[in-house]
Amino acid sequence: MQDTEKDVRVYELGYWLVPTIPEDGVDAQVTELKNKLKNFGAGEIIAEENPYLREIAYEMCKVINNQNNYFTEGYFGWIKLELDPARVQELTRDLEVDPTIIRSMLIGTVRENTTYTKRPTTFKRDEPLVEDEVIVEEAPVAAPIAEEVTPVVEEVKAEQA
Repeated sequence: MQDTEKDVRVYELGYWLVPTIPEDGVDAQVTELKNKLKNFGAGEIIAEENPYLREIAYEMCKVINNQNNYFTEGYFGWIKLELDPARVQELTRDLEVDPTIIRSMLIGTVRENTTYTKRPTTFKRDEPLVEDEVIVEEAPVAAPIAEEVTPVVEEVKAEQA
């Protein structure tokens, strides 16, 4: 029996695009990135977040046209996709030399939704929220520090004199 199905795995590509791209040109850049992924044998795109301009936690350097360029902001986005593991290293190298991508990271993940969404606070209908029942305990107050430190400071001053 011949194995006709490719060995595909699910990956997530996080990327920073250079901030010099005009805001109306970001969508075209993402389309170009998706075409590049398809050229490397990417299958279904499972989920994605369109890039948005944000501050980078630390300054990043990217060599573009043999010059160091430093960036403190960029367009951050991600794409979750299927990809043949044999092509991962080749794709990573291609993304590293792309002059519009400051930095990218391709990691293996699962197909399920893994994005964090804050759940709203809910209360059971049978248990109404009663503010009077909340008990707040006060923490014991520490003795004023000045009373403890003053004799020691005076003793040190007397020894120095």
